[in-house]
Amino acid sequence: MAVYVCLKQIPNIEGIPAVRPESGFLAADAWLMNPLDGYALQEALRAARSLGQPCVAVSAGGQEAVQGLRLALALGAERAACIGPVPALAGPAMTAAYLTAGICLDAAEQDEALTLVFCGRQAADTAGMQTPYRLAGLLGCEAVSDVSAWSLCPERGIVRLIRQWGGFRQGVEADLPCVLAVNRGLQDLPRPSLPGVIRAKKAPIRRLPAEEAARTLRTLRPEALHALEMREPVLTRLAEPEASAPVRMAQGRTTEEKVRHLIAMLREESIL
Repeated sequence: MAVYVCLKQIPNIEGIPAVRPESGFLAADAWLMNPLDGYALQEALRAARSLGQPCVAVSAGGQEAVQGLRLALALGAERAACIGPVPALAGPAMTAAYLTAGICLDAAEQDEALTLVFCGRQAADTAGMQTPYRLAGLLGCEAVSDVSAWSLCPERGIVRLIRQWGGFRQGVEADLPCVLAVNRGLQDLPRPSLPGVIRAKKAPIRRLPAEEAARTLRTLRPEALHALEMREPVLTRLAEPEASAPVRMAQGRTTEEKVRHLIAMLREESIL
């Protein structure tokens, strides 16, 4: 049995990445772990420790994905696998298929069955919110989103969960194995220790090219092949947003003067 966590590196959304429609992101001034995936990693490590099972980190991408996997290894993950490189703007169907291939291949090679698969509820760069559900569909298990707390009942083969969005909380039970899409509110990701960083630099990361991932699906999970055959959305145009008008503040020493100035500005903009 093993606990898996799916991680995504996202470009610094405050920077200016270089983009081409045919290939997606080419470069960014920095690559960061998706914040909600950081929560998922923390919970996956906690689940693995409580069950006495290995924690395996899986990601799809290029060298930037390896960077996130090194962090997972430094924090305590026992193994890591990177599928790709794949286009940075790959859609959820392709992403879920590649992650499924990585999980299934690791489980087959280690002769282990998955217990839990953790991932973030959504990615901060695309906010697609589809990958957890597609991943569960390809793995043939349940998916629960917006997870803010959980407790395992391995003797019953279930996990008890608290789902929370806004001020609403819901308690549910799900059969194991299942995919848990983690929400905000769980423990923050700690800094790795120096011994952990040294170990992570030396630890091997399984590299699974896209072609090998497709062969893995064909052998171990043929029902998932349709995900790779689906036509992904094509980026046809890219443009910077139009510059917004500068903010103007109502001026005046008294409230009455500020109101008069505000009314004058609204009339200038033909709003009044």
